[in-house]
Amino acid sequence: MAQPTAPPRPARARWATPGRLLLAAVVVGSFGLWVVALARIGVREPLDTLEGPAFALAAEPVCAAALADVEALPAASTARSAAERSVTIDEATGRLRGLVADLRSLAPRTGEDGSVVAAWLADWDTYLGDRQDYARRLRADEAAEFQLTTRQEQGITKAMDNMAQVNEMPSCATPGDVG
Repeated sequence: MAQPTAPPRPARARWATPGRLLLAAVVVGSFGLWVVALARIGVREPLDTLEGPAFALAAEPVCAAALADVEALPAASTARSAAERSVTIDEATGRLRGLVADLRSLAPRTGEDGSVVAAWLADWDTYLGDRQDYARRLRADEAAEFQLTTRQEQGITKAMDNMAQVNEMPSCATPGDVG
């Protein structure tokens, strides 16, 4: 009697070994990660980036005019006394208050952009208060130093300047006139 033989097993493709399948999966996965990275899928805009360009486009020339006015004032190094310096700071702060009023008239009133701009303008109000306080203290004490309100252990101007930078409003950054 003949021995029963097992049915022949189908030939397995040489490339389909478990190790090679794993290697193929890693290569395809790496390729997929590079595609995602290069396509910038999932990249978030920086914090404070406005959704629309309207405010930034309207604000930049207004800020540029105010910045030119502030830069036209005498430099701190030319002041003969702290009291004289405080007068210049008060003049510049007055011009910047006008700037903030102008920006408020241009600001969006609703939506995320409205919220972002309102917070930025509130920071400007705080910064202008810091400037005013410094000028007052300079009149009483020649050794007074400019003190910025801080948020998360950083001067408030860092967030203000970031807002101006990410929205391409370089003239809307805080001026460096107080020094």
